[in-house]
Amino acid sequence: MDDRSKKYWSTLAEYYNDPEVEKLRSEEFFSKPQEFLEQNHGPASFSRRDFMKLGSLAAMMSLIACGQRPVEKIVPYSQQPEEVVPGLANYYASTCSECPAACGIVAKTREGRPIKLEGNPDHPLNRGRLCTRGQASLFNLYDPDRLRYPLKTSPDGAQKQLSFDEIDAELVQKLKNIEGDLVVLTGTWHGPARSDLINRFLEQFPQSRHIRYEALCHDAFMQTRRDAFGDTAFPEYHIGRANILVLLGADPFACGRNRLKYMREFATKRLPGDERMSRVYAFEPAFSETGACGDYHWPVNPKDLYKIAGALANQIVIKDGHSAYINNDSV
Repeated sequence: MDDRSKKYWSTLAEYYNDPEVEKLRSEEFFSKPQEFLEQNHGPASFSRRDFMKLGSLAAMMSLIACGQRPVEKIVPYSQQPEEVVPGLANYYASTCSECPAACGIVAKTREGRPIKLEGNPDHPLNRGRLCTRGQASLFNLYDPDRLRYPLKTSPDGAQKQLSFDEIDAELVQKLKNIEGDLVVLTGTWHGPARSDLINRFLEQFPQSRHIRYEALCHDAFMQTRRDAFGDTAFPEYHIGRANILVLLGADPFACGRNRLKYMREFATKRLPGDERMSRVYAFEPAFSETGACGDYHWPVNPKDLYKIAGALANQIVIKDGHSAYINNDSV
């Protein structure tokens, strides 16, 4: 039997006695006594002395990591709220304000601190679902960059910290001495309580106006709605009742106003094997999230979408007569 079969080897070069391997074995580093390996078991990576050095270094690093942390004391309730039990979570129903859809949410709290948001299963809009934007809105409360006190910026750009009493007194004084128009700039909100608060504030200043601003706003859609129907109300689509869904460049599942509602209704209608299963026909310039669910998909140039819309309207209204406007000469 070949003696090489009794040796331990790690590479084919070592097994076949490559000259380079033999050269490495003859060097001083590998000629040291191998205290952890028996003879012919291959070169040792380090000696006992090296092991003790590394072990001492690891012990020192572990001691450095065990530094004393600042003392934090737990203060018990002087007057414990009746609804708060330490260790037990409380749940509160609320409304998500991350977008104008205003989905219903349930906030899980511990000792008065919200720790998780989920969709409200009893809400008619989202029925227990909540998008990633709503889930992540909880981090707005614990954002380390969130201001914890009022800051006043001087004309030279310097910022000064003020207390809430100081900033309130300064604002009241400026409002009393205001000259000209007063503009109250806010975002979009929901609920009668906030609307009543703004109305009561505006009543104190006859020359005031309330302007709402949204960074993500459907200005183009609202203008088109105004030109076509005379108002800016957003339509509510009942996708759960539709047997055929035609998309003309729209993506209601990704950027729709009530996309959670649309996705939920679409899922209830999308039952494979059912004769009433809905069908999706997508005409769009770019592949969209909703178009990915389509049974039929056609890439279309954006300037040709209105032609397709007119052809479909002509077929449905004029030729097939499936519309109440069939006898209306103005159509």
